[in-house]
Amino acid sequence: MHFGVLGPFEVFDDQGREVALGGRKQRSVLAILLLYRGEIVSGERLVEELWGDRAPPTAPNTIHVYVSNLRKALGDGWLFTRPTGYLLGTEQAEVDADRFETLLALGRQARRQGNARAAHEALRDALRLWRGTPYADFAYEAFAQREIARLDEARLNALEERIDAQLELGEHAAVVGELEALTAEQPVREHLHEQLMLALYRCGRQADALGAFSRIRAHLVDELGLEPGPLLKRLQAQILEQDPALDPPGSVPATRAARGGQAGLLLERAAELAALEARLAEVEQTSQGRLVLVHGEAGIGKTALLRRFCDGLTASVRLLWASCDPLFAPRPLGPLLDIARSTGGELRRAVARPAKPHDVAAALMGELESRPPTVLVLEDLHWVDEATADVVRLLSRRVQTVPALLVVSYRDDELDRLHPLRAALGEIPSSALATRLELARLSHPAVARLAEAATADADALYLRTAGNPFFVTETLAADTERLPATIRDAVLARTARLGSDARGILDALAIVPQQVELWLLEALVEGDIGALGDCVASGMLEETDRGIGFRHELARQAVEQSLAPDRRVALHRRALAALTEPPMGAVLDLARLAHHAEGAADVAAILRFAPSAAKQAASVGAHREAAGQYARALRFAAGLAPEARAGLLERFAHECFLTDMRVDALDALDEALRTYRDCGDVVRQGDVQQARGQLLACAGRLDEARAAEMDAVALLEEAAPGPELAQAYAGLAGIHVRADEAEQAAAWGTRALALAERVGDVKATVDSLNVLGTIELGRGASEGRAKLERSVELAKRAGLATEAGMAYINLVSTCNRRRDWESADRYIAVGADYCREHGLEAWLSYMVVSRAESELGRGCWSDAASTASSILDGPPNEVVGPRHAALLVLALVRMRRGEPNYWPLLDEALELAQTVRELQYLAPVAAARAEAAWLEGRPAAIAAETDAAFALARDLGEPCFLAELACWRWRAGVLAEVPEGAADPCRLQIEGQAGRAAQFWRERACPYETALALADGEDEDGLRRAGAELRALGARPAAAIVAERLMRCSSPARSD
Repeated sequence: MHFGVLGPFEVFDDQGREVALGGRKQRSVLAILLLYRGEIVSGERLVEELWGDRAPPTAPNTIHVYVSNLRKALGDGWLFTRPTGYLLGTEQAEVDADRFETLLALGRQARRQGNARAAHEALRDALRLWRGTPYADFAYEAFAQREIARLDEARLNALEERIDAQLELGEHAAVVGELEALTAEQPVREHLHEQLMLALYRCGRQADALGAFSRIRAHLVDELGLEPGPLLKRLQAQILEQDPALDPPGSVPATRAARGGQAGLLLERAAELAALEARLAEVEQTSQGRLVLVHGEAGIGKTALLRRFCDGLTASVRLLWASCDPLFAPRPLGPLLDIARSTGGELRRAVARPAKPHDVAAALMGELESRPPTVLVLEDLHWVDEATADVVRLLSRRVQTVPALLVVSYRDDELDRLHPLRAALGEIPSSALATRLELARLSHPAVARLAEAATADADALYLRTAGNPFFVTETLAADTERLPATIRDAVLARTARLGSDARGILDALAIVPQQVELWLLEALVEGDIGALGDCVASGMLEETDRGIGFRHELARQAVEQSLAPDRRVALHRRALAALTEPPMGAVLDLARLAHHAEGAADVAAILRFAPSAAKQAASVGAHREAAGQYARALRFAAGLAPEARAGLLERFAHECFLTDMRVDALDALDEALRTYRDCGDVVRQGDVQQARGQLLACAGRLDEARAAEMDAVALLEEAAPGPELAQAYAGLAGIHVRADEAEQAAAWGTRALALAERVGDVKATVDSLNVLGTIELGRGASEGRAKLERSVELAKRAGLATEAGMAYINLVSTCNRRRDWESADRYIAVGADYCREHGLEAWLSYMVVSRAESELGRGCWSDAASTASSILDGPPNEVVGPRHAALLVLALVRMRRGEPNYWPLLDEALELAQTVRELQYLAPVAAARAEAAWLEGRPAAIAAETDAAFALARDLGEPCFLAELACWRWRAGVLAEVPEGAADPCRLQIEGQAGRAAQFWRERACPYETALALADGEDEDGLRRAGAELRALGARPAAAIVAERLMRCSSPARSD
């Protein structure tokens, strides 16, 4: 087992599979046990670490549940219960922090023995283990602070030791850029400054080395009132004297100064420029739009390429350019707000109100159509908000209808699996309308050309920068009045050369993660912006029509992190004050206000602006941003009245529910429920219990969901009948549907509908119609479809996106179960679009896996496997349904084709089904495992695989599942009669009517089932047709079984 703490907390088993650890608090339990690995940790200690003095009465039981869940996740032999607490056994475990400290010790030992090369390798390998902040998931938890600080210090020590080894090896040129960044990050760590001074001197940059000493001395004197230590002072004297002792072994002093006279060249981008120009020419010639995606790692030159392309545009081409904001919770539609300010018209009106993404996309397309041709550049989409991502997705589908070239850029190394841009990129068609330009690093010859004028060592420069244009040009750049394409590598070294007024402007701009309007800049520096020209001339900043800002986000971050805490807070407070009362015509930007309120540590402002920003984000479908803003408010809500904090928790839970963050949602609802109990608010308790029931049901915890919904009904029946009670009735009906208890579901659904209509509650009416329609459509009644479609329309009109999405899911799943592929595909198309446009990530995953099931049933197996894999390769979540179905689809495709590795998928699907214990999960996996046994020639195993699910299907009287399981048991010879209540194809096959059974499946466009029905017969012609159909599908194992049967049928004739 591998435990990773040097970054986000993660655990992998011996096969390299990540172990699902559950929610935040459950993960915290494991982290605490790992911190004290090998020691017994008491339950009381765990409760105190997780809740402090706010522990609920049920905390010890909750700890027990967490430990039980972790024990299941880790497997046997890892987590032990002892009389006094819990013990994590790690004798056979590999913890990356332990490996790091072992390598650090080896590196130090090698240095003491004079082996710099071995030391460098060991220390390099140690530092490669780091993936970010240690215990990053728990960066704000008290229990982790001491260990985080210890490991951070150890990492800095390892960095210093590794750089010392490189300096001993003569690799001074390779460490200058890194040291400039490290000294900016650690301004008072003297040994780093010693290393920087020595490296600069050995590169022939004596003046820069002395400048580095001046900067550290000024910082120590100004900030701490201290003089540099004796080692720094001695090194300064040696540099002034050009002491030969400073030269690397085997070298002579170098005196040249590297200068980047060709840093402004745009090398090795001719093909990309030509592609952009060709796409624009196509737009001008055809009046049909084109899409270009420009992507690559940070610093690869995306902005420089687009600027060069746009600089060459003729006056007849309109240019619209906007960038996304690098905010924790970005402004919804941020870049489109900037474009709308310049275009005006319908687009400005659309973004000014809480418009949906499709409305904004329509307005943007109207704007692009009004003034052809247009080049629309959307930059830095790795910082995109969900609403803008939705607009980009919609626009990319229809770009050919407008005379415009849409160019988007993004850092592809910053898109994790959860990133909102991932979905948009995945839906962009591969066609002549879309061009992807991945920018590569510069080759060695290109780096050598840039190094020529500086007489620099091209080999060392290439090794140091790996061909990243940003690092190459900034390493070589010299002072110049011309704005360089990118910023300097040594950001803080360059800021130190500016005057104090100019540095004050840089400090002020650093706390604003986007372009800053001049009026805001004046407020931040209290009116004195006379040194702004110096900042622009230095190449640190750039001016645009939207304001002033850093040329590169990395430069802004470097300056921001160098600010003293009191200085940073003061600047945020000025920004907050200015943005709260903007000048005439400026928009009150809620997301921006919330960002600065947190930076200013202004609790009142955070609680004022963060919930409003969340509400605004949710109104345009940016639910992940909304959850982020509510989380921000909750971090500072300790002083709120209990009911007010509980209300925030409910809203946070709802946004988490919509974005698949189910564990966080459930934790929030649990806390809200405890609060309402303490307050004695029965109605709110019932409403929260009803929401908990829905969450638990989605997570497959049906017994807990049923208990929560029944508790909700009991609580709300104590109060006057109202919308909450109607919704609770509908929620309980939905639980019965999931449990295949149709009669109980219909009874509660009817009761819910009657009360909903009596009190006039649309949501309860929608939920009731959803339940009743699902039951009736599942039985084949056309009234059921009408009820579900009415549920969709009512929900849409009332703005109930979640409920509309659920109705689409029920329509699709019921049609799929009845093999009505045409209807299912129609609902999938409109339902998936609706879920995307409204940010319903969890619902969308159901739509996607339903498409995979439809593709499997229709015989489109390659498509089915690809669609199912997109679910399995996606981000992990707590929703059982889509993953369970995707596992089965992929397993069935593999087994039917005779491909390997389907049993691990079937085993995981069985584990999920056994956790949920619902027939809709147990029956399909039992049937799939029976089919696998049959295809492998092990029919005797079918009985054991299907016993439990078959008995449950018979008890519940579910005809479709009962029929499918009965057929497999009949093929295994353990069933001779048709079970009562089984659907028609089972009866026909068991009664020997193979032809009629095949016709049943053929009418429903199920080619594999058609062939199996024919194969069940004794007719040679039927067997030949079955074999031909199976071979056409690529079903090799089944085709082989049929061929063997055909040989047995034909053998008497051959023997004559």
